[in-house]
Amino acid sequence: MTPKVSIIIPLYNAGKQLNACINSIINQTFTDFEVIVIVDCPTDGSDIMIQTLTKHDSRFHIYHNTTNQHIGLSRNNGIDKANGTYLLFVDHDDILAEDCLEQLVTSIEQSQADIVITLPHTTLFNDETNITSFPQIAKDDKEYIISDLLSNGSFNGRNNSIFNLVIGNLYRTELVKKHNLRFVDTNTITPEDHLFQLNALLYCHKVNLIDKQTYTHMNHDNNEGGKDTYIDIEKRIRGLEIAKSYLQHHQVFIKHEKAYKQGAAQQLVLLTAYALTKGPKFFRHTRKTIKLYTQHNNILSYTPPSTKSIMHQMFRRFIVLLVK
Repeated sequence: MTPKVSIIIPLYNAGKQLNACINSIINQTFTDFEVIVIVDCPTDGSDIMIQTLTKHDSRFHIYHNTTNQHIGLSRNNGIDKANGTYLLFVDHDDILAEDCLEQLVTSIEQSQADIVITLPHTTLFNDETNITSFPQIAKDDKEYIISDLLSNGSFNGRNNSIFNLVIGNLYRTELVKKHNLRFVDTNTITPEDHLFQLNALLYCHKVNLIDKQTYTHMNHDNNEGGKDTYIDIEKRIRGLEIAKSYLQHHQVFIKHEKAYKQGAAQQLVLLTAYALTKGPKFFRHTRKTIKLYTQHNNILSYTPPSTKSIMHQMFRRFIVLLVK
């Protein structure tokens, strides 16, 4: 029998967080699902732990990568094996509210949407970032969501888009497989969530937002997104070029050019600020790469909105001087 939802979990070094994640899935009020775990050559015993945690639940299917493929390709392996009507991506250390699947499935079936996006709820060590509701204008406006995503929130005066993450959202499997939507290889390109979300939104007919936090994203020292290899400037610039190619393929680049360039400028600002903390060699490499990129792209002329912090404006002006 075909399950209603396929939950895809790439598993690397989850550590002690894995137990809470798996238990939050097992204890869902909605039970018609399968879980596809892609074990990505962990070194901390997570491969053994997942077998122990799931051995009495036939809904879990464990697959092993022969080499460490990172999160993007591991998710793609999960998509290829998925049988459900809908897809839910989960990180191995995150936690689902007990009614997460129930809320998501009810929303997507009542709205007949291709994608359901829930409110992000991020826990950073002992601090929580909560957004209590989506902007009212975004509720039925896919174009607004795309502009916010492309600009990384600067389109609306924020430091990050509230639509950046794929985890905790529900995607119609037919949409993903029909258009061959896949994650980029994070060994060479980032950010994978942003790019998958953009591509999915460009293809979807309808997106539905629910003002409910059903998924907690755990942000901590071991997160891949905080590592130098993930934040690498060359990977990010490749990501910017791929986002542009998606827009051009759908013939909407001119329509979204301002938001795209605002987001690109913001990324360059943040990457420069980060490089300054990593020492001269890292900084010189970042500067050289940004200079080459900006020579061919009119990015830095797109000043972020005045609501940005003074520090953000200072870094932006600093980049302009660096690349001259």
